[in-house]
Amino acid sequence: MPAVDIAAAAPADVKAADYGGWGWRHHEDATAMLVSSGPAVVVRRLNGRRVALSAGTAAAADTLAGILNRAAERARQDGQSQQPGPR
Repeated sequence: MPAVDIAAAAPADVKAADYGGWGWRHHEDATAMLVSSGPAVVVRRLNGRRVALSAGTAAAADTLAGILNRAAERARQDGQSQQPGPR
C-alpha cells in the first residue's frame, strides 16, 4: 500500500481468529498476514480498512509502527508540497 494511504499504524496484540485465522486473510474490513496470534502492527488506511501484520515481538511491532507513521507523514508532506499553488 502506498504510504500516503496510511492514516495511522499502531502496535497491537492480536488474535488471529479476529482476522479469519493464520496466513493471508481478507476478513470484513481487514486484510491480514498473521503467522500467529500475538504482537502485530495494525495499519488503519484512509479508506477505513485495516491491515494487520505479524511482528514477532512487541518491540518489533512498536518499531515498525513508528517507521510506517513517519513514512506516511513524509508522504503527506510531499503530496502537499507538490500541490499547485493558488493562481
